[in-house]
Amino acid sequence: MAYKVFLSHSMGEADRDLVAQVAGVIQGHGIECYIASRDYQLGHQLPEKIGGSLRSSDSLVALLTQGGSHAEWVNQEIGFARGIGKLTIPVLEVGVEPSGFLVGLEYLRLDRGTAAHGLEALGQYLTGLQPKKATTELIIGA
Repeated sequence: MAYKVFLSHSMGEADRDLVAQVAGVIQGHGIECYIASRDYQLGHQLPEKIGGSLRSSDSLVALLTQGGSHAEWVNQEIGFARGIGKLTIPVLEVGVEPSGFLVGLEYLRLDRGTAAHGLEALGQYLTGLQPKKATTELIIGA
């Protein structure tokens, strides 16, 4: 089973290209990237969709930008993920400082001008987590 990342992000217009860039890098490393805004479940409860997707993901990448670091849904997704024990990987745009459930976590600093370099480091890190998942699945399934 592929490693699956839940990408938490703001819905702001200014962040759309960056979100697509992050998702592209993650997927380019052979990792499934879940983006709630692309998963239409019309008529269903949004909290149930988000909660179910977080539960089925292996980790959460929290993309916090200057314009979206205070987005209510992003902060709720972070709290939920931490509450159920999911690895939470903060990616903080230059100028954003960790707060709430992210305080004390090691994070990736991202500068939009040189985002490709930082995002490649994220992709490589996530790639390194895939074998750990496979080993865990073998132990559980044994």
